[in-house]
Amino acid sequence: MTEVNLVTIRKAYEDFAHGNIPSVFAVFDEGITWHVPGHSPLSGDHTGHDQVGAFLQRTMELSGEAFGIDVHTVLGEGDLVVAMVTVNAQRDGVLRHFRRSMSGG
Repeated sequence: MTEVNLVTIRKAYEDFAHGNIPSVFAVFDEGITWHVPGHSPLSGDHTGHDQVGAFLQRTMELSGEAFGIDVHTVLGEGDLVVAMVTVNAQRDGVLRHFRRSMSGG
């Protein structure tokens, strides 16, 4: 099961990079909760496809459409998958980079 999950997550990131959002949502459970820590305009819990979609759209708007994710590695064991990524976003004309690990199970 681990290898299938790794392939699925890698493909979802690739689909996202190519703007194929319907394919990305096809791997998200209807009850997904996307948690964004901190106190930014994007922080909080976004639950379900509609809220996660609105979050992604708002992210693109705030970054002036200059948003991307560089995937460094995807690791997994059983149903748990962790992706080590750098999030690139522009704000007020300044490109910013944030290293993150994202996990799901």
